[in-house]
Amino acid sequence: MSLKEIKQRELDILLYVKKICDDNGLNYFLHGGTLIGALRHQGFIPWDDDIDICMPREDYERFLNIDKNMSNQYSSLSIENDENYYYAFSKVTDRQTTIKDSNEKTHYGVFIDVFPIDNVPQSCFKKNIYFLRAYVYKRILMHLNEKEVKKDGNVLKIVLRQFVKLFNHKKIIKSFNEHIIKVPRGLQVSTITTGSQWDISYQREWFDGKVTVTFEGHDFPAPIGYDSLLHKYFGEYMVVPPKEKQVAHGYTYVALNKESKE
Repeated sequence: MSLKEIKQRELDILLYVKKICDDNGLNYFLHGGTLIGALRHQGFIPWDDDIDICMPREDYERFLNIDKNMSNQYSSLSIENDENYYYAFSKVTDRQTTIKDSNEKTHYGVFIDVFPIDNVPQSCFKKNIYFLRAYVYKRILMHLNEKEVKKDGNVLKIVLRQFVKLFNHKKIIKSFNEHIIKVPRGLQVSTITTGSQWDISYQREWFDGKVTVTFEGHDFPAPIGYDSLLHKYFGEYMVVPPKEKQVAHGYTYVALNKESKE
């Protein structure tokens, strides 16, 4: 599938999610590179090949519950509806496509990522423990998701990767979720389930309202504090990075139907 076709399918998924959220009064926001793309390019970052959104935890759980009862070409993936899913956040995937030559046990096609927005402890000590435990959970899940254990690195890293294979991914995700949802409401929030990053925290007030941005000719919500959020994590986000940093994720997809969508 061409990059143009992948982007169109991702946009179709995003519009599907938008309709569910709008029809059911669910809050969601464009996030990360997708939000930068909307602000800087009014659509995809030209070399980018994915879409990220985030939702407050309550809306996220409601969305998953609503979507699992719908029957169409799109499906939200989570450990609750796919025991071979190895992420603590959800992917909404196009079931008419599949990823090719992947070393992941998780199976999906063209997708968009949906991250829950969760509470962060207020005390500095508890916050550090919170992020440390989350980082460990995410690293374990990343290695459990590998079909083949990587042989790169020193002997200690190879041994640790083999040791990690003894864990059960469903129990890890359950423990990870329990670790997150027990945190009381405070001044900060996080999309802590994403990636393997360390400290991912935002001021709650940045999400206390929304503004409308344009992405590929459609209106979507962005957090009201988007400028502070993006400056914190991306610096001068409106400046186009140099060529060497214009790198896509590089997923290779195959359409399962005979006719690809343009």
